[in-house]
Amino acid sequence: MVVETATLGDGGSTGWASLTPSELQVVRLVAEGLSDPQVGERLFVSKRTVQTHLKHIFAKLGLTSRSELASEATRRQI
Repeated sequence: MVVETATLGDGGSTGWASLTPSELQVVRLVAEGLSDPQVGERLFVSKRTVQTHLKHIFAKLGLTSRSELASEATRRQI
């Protein structure tokens, strides 16, 4: 299995393997088509926390939209 990772300027990593368990939960729920408030309700976090997770996910994966994220997650069977 090839894992795509690189280091961000702040010392963090990029690529799917760098996502935290919480970020992966957000990815799965976004791929199901849930909105930020719906994801927050499912995970018992605020909409703002979901938005922060998405910001980090987009940066780590080099994506810019929910549709890209959902498509890629589905393709990778996340």
